[in-house]
This record gives sequence, structure tokens and C-alpha cells, in this order.
Amino acid sequence: MKKKAVIIRADASVRTGTGHVMRCLALAQGLISSGADVHFAVSECPETLVKKIKSEKISVVKIKSKAGSMKDAAETAKFAEKRKAVWIIVDGYIFSEKYQEAIKGAGQRLLFVDDYGHCKSYCADIILNQNLYAGTHFYPEYSPFTRILLGTQYALLRKEFSPYIHWKRQIPEKAVKMLVTLGGSDPDNTTLKIIKAVKGSRLDMHVKIVAGGANPHIKSLEKEIRKSPSLQILKDVPNMPELMAWADIVITGGGSTCWETCFMGLPNIIIYCADNQKPIAISLEAAGAAIDLGHNRELAEKKLISTLKELAGDAELRSRMSEKGRLLVDGRGAERIIYSMNGLFLRKAVKDDSRFIWELSNSKVIREVSFSRNPIPWDHHKEWYEKMLKDKNCFFCVAETADGKHAGQVRFRMNGRDATISTSLAMEFRGKGYGSILIYEASSALMMSSKIKIVHAYIRPENKGSLKSFEKAGFRQVDLDSFAIERGSLHLILEKSCT
Repeated sequence: MKKKAVIIRADASVRTGTGHVMRCLALAQGLISSGADVHFAVSECPETLVKKIKSEKISVVKIKSKAGSMKDAAETAKFAEKRKAVWIIVDGYIFSEKYQEAIKGAGQRLLFVDDYGHCKSYCADIILNQNLYAGTHFYPEYSPFTRILLGTQYALLRKEFSPYIHWKRQIPEKAVKMLVTLGGSDPDNTTLKIIKAVKGSRLDMHVKIVAGGANPHIKSLEKEIRKSPSLQILKDVPNMPELMAWADIVITGGGSTCWETCFMGLPNIIIYCADNQKPIAISLEAAGAAIDLGHNRELAEKKLISTLKELAGDAELRSRMSEKGRLLVDGRGAERIIYSMNGLFLRKAVKDDSRFIWELSNSKVIREVSFSRNPIPWDHHKEWYEKMLKDKNCFFCVAETADGKHAGQVRFRMNGRDATISTSLAMEFRGKGYGSILIYEASSALMMSSKIKIVHAYIRPENKGSLKSFEKAGFRQVDLDSFAIERGSLHLILEKSCT
């Protein structure tokens, strides 16, 4: 069986750093493990990082158009079509709502990685914000069928961290080993400021300094530590988890490395290098998992030295920080994201869905639990379906897999602020927990895009599976109304305040 292709569109440079590509690489590793064929599409990326990507048996293609432009979107979509990709993953602040629309308009499934709601609107199938501060307030305008994944439960860690899932950090009375890692580029050479502060502190510590492949200041760093045997510079390290396990304290920027230090239970001093990293530093300090020393522009050497001395000598503080970090990140973020990507997705029903709906409605298992058990003639269905698509009081959705395979349908009949739901799943998708998810997501999409406040469901008492799915989706049984009495059914409702 041919592997399903996934395209990742992300860039890296000295100016923008390597974080977007590195976290996408973590997701790529998970996708490959799940059987996908992954390809990176880059406009700009340091050669050292390209080599790292290729070492994972991932191809890298060059986007020739201006990064983030509509031509870029068209080029990316064309490449995805050529590879018969089931997903395009886009990560970067240069990618706008227009870029999303272009990808979706090309008929592609889109996962959009976001940090702070930098677009005016969103039409992606999935929005991923892995940050501690993530919230729906960043996304006031998005498609009713968009799925939003928020928080550090989705934090992306590369596969080299997997062996440490059950690892337990030992906290020494005094910290004597420190790691410094300011990302792949460190354009402002904040690392040099830290080295000078460490030397001036006269702390008895062994310090390992990681310099990424896109760092343009390595020579100045090497010159600064020349006469300091306790300081060591490491370039393009392949074993970051081992270094984090070795260290007692770490100094990082405010990027995705913070989720790695949380996972490793490593007490972290954050000196962020870009304004968009500020919320990470603030939220981690508020959670007790890090110390926020602010922007590198405002870094005071005395403050850094006093913080280092305090943290190095306070084992209880380091222990608390370690525990708080481990609670935030469990190392299974990629697994959860891929589970969502492999799930079912809703979209509006269209004319071409007619035969699938008819065949599904006439299937034996559906007819047995329907209020009318008689088979539905094709001509009757065809006429009815065309009316439903034109009816403004009908909200009709189709569920499908990421590669477009039909899986089920959800239909709502609207009357004022109330709606009645009807749903069914194809046989191969039943009994897998999809029912409750589709019921909830379709009901939420309806309420989001209309004035509907209450959704009613009428279920035959013997249809235990359907009853369980609706209750799991948040529906509750209420007194029978005239319709339920007439049909001999149970009556359940979902109110908007519950979604």
C-alpha cells in the first residue's frame, strides 16, 4: 500500500530562527512513524538544517516564489497535488489568511501552526497552538468546521526525547552544571552576554554552550571562552536530550526549546530574543516552571548573576520548577496531533454526495434504527436531497477522512432558535468513538454559524449505541414532547451554553 504524503511548508534563517522548522521536524518524525511520506517545502533554510531534515529520510524542495505570497501558495499546492498529499502543514508568521484561502481553494487539507493569532481569519482544517497561554480568544473568526488544538498537551518534541518519557530528574543540593542554548541562530549574540556574566559571577560551574548551525557569532564566542576551561562550546548538537539530562540549570530563549526543558524537568532561566516569545516566558514563570529575565535588549548582567546564584543554591526551588515543568509537557504532543489528523472531518454537503447519502441511508444497520424502516427509492431520495441543499433551514454536513473518503453525515432541520439533528455513520466507522465527536463538532458548527440555541435529538429506545454517543457529546434526556410521544422515542437536547 502506497504511503500517504504530507507536505510541510516552513522556513528558517538567521533573522527568523529555526524554531518553525524544528517543531515541524518533530511532527514529521511522528508522521513518518505512523506511515506517512513527508516532504519539506522551504523558501529559506540553512544548509546544516537541510542536511538534518534529509537525514530523517525527508525530501526538501525549494519554493522559488516570494515567501508567503500567493505564488508561494500556488507553488506549494501544486507540489502537494503532484505528491497526492493528504495534508499540507504550514508554520510561519509570514503566512496570512489569504495564503490559507489559496491552499484550501486548491482543494488541500490544511493544518496551520499558530502562536498568537497573527491572521485576521482562519479557514484551516486544524489550527495548532501548542503554547501554555493558547486560547480561543486568539481566533475570533474561523471556519465552523475548523478544529482547534490548544495548549502544551500538543507540544511538539523530536523523537530523541522519547526515551526520557519515564525518566526522573535528580535534584542536587547545589547546581554545578549549566546548559546555555539560545536557539538555532541567536542573531543578537545574547549568548556572548551570558558568557560574560557567567565569567563575572565566579560561580563554580561547568557550562556547556550550544551554538546552532545558523549562529553567525561562533568565532566571537570561541574567542571569549578561550581562557575559561569550565566553559565549552558545542556546535549543532545531535544529543540535546542528553545535554538537558546532564544539566542542573538551563538558560534558553523563549521559543520551543522551553517545552523541551519542561519535559526534561530542567529549571529554566528564560531570556527571550523576540517580542512574540514574551508570552511564553511570562506564562511559564506564572506556572512556576521558569524564571523570566525579560528581553535580551534589557538584560542586566547583575540581575542574571544574582538569579544564577539564587537558583544554583536553592534545591527546593529547582525541585518545584522541575515538577511544574513535567506536569505541563508529557512528550505525547505529536501523537495527539496525528490522532486528530487521522480522524474524521466535517464539511458542507454538496451535490456529488447524493449517492453516498442514499446508500448510507438505505444500509441495513441504519434502516433498523430509523423511524421509517422502508427502503428509500433513488428517485425519491434524489428529489429530497436537492431540496435539502437549497433549503435555508437545513444545515447538512458530510464527514470524511483526511484523504476524502466518505464516512457519515449529520443533518439539522432548523426552526427559529431550535434545530433537530439526524446523523449516521458508515459501517466501517462505527464503534470507534467517531459518533460523539461528529455530533458535538457538527452541533458546535451549527451554533457558531447561526442563531440556534438548542439542538433536539430523537432516538429509538433500543438504539443504545446512538444514545451513548449523544450523551457523550453533551446531550441530556428531557421530558418527552409531542414529536417524541408520537414516534415512541427518547428526547434529548444540547443547549448552546454546553458547547
